[in-house]
Amino acid sequence: MKTDKLPYLITSFSDYIISEKGLSINTVKAYKRDLTHLHQFLKNKSVQTLDEKQFSLFLSSLKDRGLASSSIRRLIFSCRGFFRYLEREFEEDSVDFAPFQAPTIWEKIPQVLTTKEIDTLVQYIEEPSVEPMVRAVIEILYATGIRVSELCSLNWGDVGESMIKVQGKGEKERMVPIGKLALHALSLYQKTYKVKPTGRNALFLSKRGLRASRQSIWHLVKKCIKAAGIEKNISPHCFRHTFATHLLQAGADLRVIQDFLGHSDISTTERYMHLSMKKVCQDFHKFHPERTT
Repeated sequence: MKTDKLPYLITSFSDYIISEKGLSINTVKAYKRDLTHLHQFLKNKSVQTLDEKQFSLFLSSLKDRGLASSSIRRLIFSCRGFFRYLEREFEEDSVDFAPFQAPTIWEKIPQVLTTKEIDTLVQYIEEPSVEPMVRAVIEILYATGIRVSELCSLNWGDVGESMIKVQGKGEKERMVPIGKLALHALSLYQKTYKVKPTGRNALFLSKRGLRASRQSIWHLVKKCIKAAGIEKNISPHCFRHTFATHLLQAGADLRVIQDFLGHSDISTTERYMHLSMKKVCQDFHKFHPERTT
């Protein structure tokens, strides 16, 4: 099998993980980017020449180019899945990935807002000069911990009196509680813009009347954080980390948080225990009497 067939095989693999595995479009795009790196590395060589030694050189080249540990971790999983697919569908020999341990993602701790910073942010978005859509977006992100892609896909028909229906990864639906403050902000937004809160109408719209995109929500959050005077590099996804961390610090059960976030594996949720303990350790070293004696 020559590498000139790799683009076709990558496309075939992408179709497979969408239709059979139910992965999201954004995840599939990330997989394709990872496999494009491999295609570029192989150049004119056959994919059959890729063994453990060559794959190790491939990873080293990416590290030398400054690729983050989290990206290399995902790339290993992407390549592993791709070669298993080739082995099953085309009877190609697969690379033994056992020697390649995915680098830990703990090297980069997710950014989290403190409760004081949340209070500062809430005070800002409640000012009359702040657009109701900005307030509604911020309130919902923090109140529910949903992904920005899930926020963008919400319709008015998904919003209930105390719960919202979320379309998660792999087309999996889940119900997530939503508080009164977020619902109130949503009501103000609806009345201000006279949006029809019916059925499959998009919850959040762009200025052109189209469904809000991830990029538009990203810019909205960035602008809001800066205007509120919070000096942190906060993205919409940081509200998901903040939601989970604050719940855990308040004593919520890890399994409940897992359900809220839509994690299929509890180990994914357990990283917030790490974040919570990191904060405990920081407070210990900051406030323990031993430090001031």
